[in-house]
Amino acid sequence: MKKFTAYDIEWDVEIDEVYEIFSKMTAHNAAEVLTISEKEYSAMGINEKHELIRDRIHHNRISASDIADLPETVEIPAEFGIVSEKDNMEDVTDWLSDKYGYCINGYKVKEM
Repeated sequence: MKKFTAYDIEWDVEIDEVYEIFSKMTAHNAAEVLTISEKEYSAMGINEKHELIRDRIHHNRISASDIADLPETVEIPAEFGIVSEKDNMEDVTDWLSDKYGYCINGYKVKEM
């Protein structure tokens, strides 16, 4: 049986979810992700932190899906019965959303 992979997955991660993830990080880890010093990050107020996070995402310096630890590639289980990249992927999309807890804006499929 052929095996397929979903790749270049475009996850729909809301900015508020990214803020929540950052709020749970240590100052050291958050500063490292944002490429600033821990001292600078610690001195910022919440609005400044949010503005910096938005800026970094907007200018593609960080990825919201990376921050949420979401995969770029996922093997599609054989149970979906995919035989071609052109098959209907609606069930796969629902499965990915359910498995990872985020909606998907799009992805590509290829045979492994």
